Amino acid sequence: MRICYVVDAIGLHSDRIAAEMARRNHEIHVIAQHGYSRTAIYRIHYAPIPEHFRLTPRSWLWASVPKTIRIIESIKPDIVHGIYIPPTGLSVLLSPCRSKVLTGLGSDYLILPRRDPFVRVISRLSLRFCDLVTIPSEATLSQIIDLGARPEAVRTLPLGVQPEFLLEDRTYRTKPFKIISTRNLEPIYNLDCLIRALPTVIGEYPETIVRIAGKGSQESHLKSMVQDLGVGDSVNFLGHLDVKDLARVLSESHMYVSTSLSDSLGISTLEAMARGCIPVLSDIPVNNELVKDKWNGRIYGGKPEELGKALIECMNDYDMISGPFIERNRELVRQKYLWRDNMDRLEGFYRALLERK
Repeated sequence: MRICYVVDAIGLHSDRIAAEMARRNHEIHVIAQHGYSRTAIYRIHYAPIPEHFRLTPRSWLWASVPKTIRIIESIKPDIVHGIYIPPTGLSVLLSPCRSKVLTGLGSDYLILPRRDPFVRVISRLSLRFCDLVTIPSEATLSQIIDLGARPEAVRTLPLGVQPEFLLEDRTYRTKPFKIISTRNLEPIYNLDCLIRALPTVIGEYPETIVRIAGKGSQESHLKSMVQDLGVGDSVNFLGHLDVKDLARVLSESHMYVSTSLSDSLGISTLEAMARGCIPVLSDIPVNNELVKDKWNGRIYGGKPEELGKALIECMNDYDMISGPFIERNRELVRQKYLWRDNMDRLEGFYRALLERK
């Protein structure tokens, strides 16, 4: 198959998908406004926003479309696949390719269309005339249909966990307790909640170590918070970690925390579950799809004091709950969330789409 992916930037997810399909001997092209490949095993075409449009309202949504369409016409792909619905939806909608696919990853269909009526209209048109729409989680099915996707065109396709996260974990988790967060330092991930919970947790378990991996616009604010709350000696900001270091740090951690306010399916959460961390997650729909409270992790109500209480209860009961929680989570990942299995499904979707055409 000749597949053309349209992305705004070549990010982690789009690079992995394109590289995986290239390894399966498909002819892969990626059209991007900017970014670079970590693998360099597929063809990249750039369609940047023209300089004279950069300050124009919503230029990220439409200004690169004409050049993107011309590139698609020159490639003549069997399938054009937009990853991240706005801004790629308009290019997919207007492309001459007969087989059109869109993938939503989270905020692109859960948040952005709510904030801007123009984005909502473009997203609705793009989804309505798309042959196949993939989303990471059943928990967000109603949102993508409400936005305009035809129910019969929607498939649930979590991207999944890379195999290295399920390798046998031989790390012995020594105390003191270690808590890890690996979400980006952005407002949507609500790291304030974790930091505000820490004085209570550290009051009960003073030697607790908290590691915050990731980068983002809230970094300075969060570092100031830990100092203001008097927990600076217990918190380490690790920055961005590569796959090897991330797997190692997760293997050393007892609890993983996600305080996200909105999510489609947190790959970070699945990676932590695969490596044996007890997940302590905010009470949003997708997290309830992954974790049943007190069966394979904890769901907390959203307030710092509720998070602190859940973490302390995990510490109190760790020796009793860790074994069954870890085994249940690793089995869940093996059954539903392995990267290669779900890329097999995506490839199958492509073939079925072309057969219908």
